[in-house]
Amino acid sequence: MNPETFRMKKHYFYVDPREIYFFKFILEGYDGLGVINTIDREKGLIRVVVPECQTEVFEMLVSALSEELRLIPADVVEGEGEVANN
Repeated sequence: MNPETFRMKKHYFYVDPREIYFFKFILEGYDGLGVINTIDREKGLIRVVVPECQTEVFEMLVSALSEELRLIPADVVEGEGEVANN
């Protein structure tokens, strides 16, 4: 099996809190593309964990949805749960 199948990459975004469910619904439609976790529901901070082998597909999906959902990349300090930009 390809080692990239097991490596995961974390992506953090701000999204309108009312749109988190919609993004999760769309993401779940792409079986195995990623798992979404809500980090801060009030701020709309989410984390999406994506297999490295699916990064290109995920980035195309984010690009297609970013205007509608206003996905804003967030810098998060790993392991501390602190957001570097607000």
